[in-house]
Amino acid sequence: MNDCFQVSTAKVSEQRWITDGAWITGLVGCVSIFVIAIMAYQQQWLDLGINVFGLFHVQGHINVQLFSLILASLFMCLSELIRLLLINPTNFFNLAPELREKKYLKLLAKCTWRYLCYLAIVAGVTYFYQSASEYGFDRNASYYQAWFAMNHYLYNAFLWAGLPYVIITYSFKYDRNKELNSYHRLIEFVLSKILNKLKISHIFYPIDNERLKKISLGLIVRIFFIPLMTVFFTHHFPHLVSNFGYLIDHLPTQLSLGNYNHAHFNKDLINIAKPVIFTIDVTLAWCGYVLTSRWLDNETQSTEPTLFGWLVCLISYPPFQLVGLFIYIPGDGTISQISNQYLVSFFSILIIASFLIYTASTVVFGVRFSNLTHRGIIRTGPFSLVRHPAYSSKNIGWWLGVFPAAIYLYFSGSISLSFLMAGTLGLVVKTTWYYFRAITEEQHLSCDPSYQEYCQQVKHRFIPKLI
Repeated sequence: MNDCFQVSTAKVSEQRWITDGAWITGLVGCVSIFVIAIMAYQQQWLDLGINVFGLFHVQGHINVQLFSLILASLFMCLSELIRLLLINPTNFFNLAPELREKKYLKLLAKCTWRYLCYLAIVAGVTYFYQSASEYGFDRNASYYQAWFAMNHYLYNAFLWAGLPYVIITYSFKYDRNKELNSYHRLIEFVLSKILNKLKISHIFYPIDNERLKKISLGLIVRIFFIPLMTVFFTHHFPHLVSNFGYLIDHLPTQLSLGNYNHAHFNKDLINIAKPVIFTIDVTLAWCGYVLTSRWLDNETQSTEPTLFGWLVCLISYPPFQLVGLFIYIPGDGTISQISNQYLVSFFSILIIASFLIYTASTVVFGVRFSNLTHRGIIRTGPFSLVRHPAYSSKNIGWWLGVFPAAIYLYFSGSISLSFLMAGTLGLVVKTTWYYFRAITEEQHLSCDPSYQEYCQQVKHRFIPKLI
């Protein structure tokens, strides 16, 4: 844990709560994806493609969606760059020693070496995606097709722009500690082991096991979550586009004709809210996982060190998702079976409100969101009230918005007792897993003095002034 303490202590003393304004960038992401979705509807991007200033034409549903995701992420990056520059303009740039000493060839050699190491890692990870059976590249499985398209774009972008980026970053955003924690150190570690076996001397800086573990686990987090966030986005974004079309063109017509009633409202409430909430969530999460950069001050400071911490997190995501332990009781779709439309509205609003808090918790991260990693302590928005607002809001939504509806449906004869009991057990198990996620996260983050201070400020984990 020594690395964690060293990095975090510097954070506390130099730019203690630089994350306080991260919500601004998160808000920019929300607005960006809304504007892009409206334009996608009005210009029929999903059907006709996108003509980008006459320079190139983006065609196909998946490609248009990926372009939209990248565009929103670029707006977020620009916002965060401006925010960080305004916060600390005098220390925003830091020249590399080779640049100060005008040793340009040495600088170029170092940067080229780092770029080649990064490229080797990117190529190796790409090979993993194409060969691992889970992703189904060889059999052309449909689920991860969006990710393979995105991976192709990211790989080519790094192939051509990677070296200039490395040179500029190393030259003008130099940080010795971050250099020691960079991914290129993984390649140097492997090469040093090979050269040691061959009894050949080498010039690679030694890397201790703790640092190696930290870098490796941080890379694994990104390898696992980036494809999922990409796929999740392409599942939700088309619904967001169509819902904006419904709100702009179809709903006003129905209202003017008097064909809109309470039942229609309840149906629209969930159908419209879900794509909005989850598209925002995965857009910001994708940006956090992919666009990790020294310029954005969102690099990984430490990674969850325990196997149990990884287990309780990954069990919520494919392919580890334990379907049998997920909620069996009626969700937002079957709540509409309740005959009393006011009750349907009540339960639906509870669910939506809880997931709005969940999404707000992602928004305040800006470009720093990531599971299993420490990338800065957030204390604004919902995090100013409780330490785990995302986990508590989801569980409160399930228990208050879904469970009472299930009880109602049971007594009305719509579902069986066994179905209700199985669903209740599912809720208990999920809530228990989220409790353990919160505990393991706190144990991990407690190595940071700023998190210890945050816990003194925000004393409750889940419900303000109660739990």
